Amino acid sequence: MLIFKIIKPNNILYIYSSREQRENARLISRNRNLPNRDVLHSILSRDNSLQFITRDKHFDRLKYITISKKPEDFI
Repeated sequence: MLIFKIIKPNNILYIYSSREQRENARLISRNRNLPNRDVLHSILSRDNSLQFITRDKHFDRLKYITISKKPEDFI
């Protein structure tokens, strides 16, 4: 994958979700009719001060959690 040519293995950070984050994502997912995993990824991005990069349109509806950027905006 192209991303692994850009990112060096020593710069990869593994993030784990808490029970509270998963429950919060589940509630938002139900209320906004969005995939639970998309909501959880937004929450994890926000809580870990990470830049979220995606082309998935669902994240346009999650801008109040975290702002996502397209890959071409990042590079």
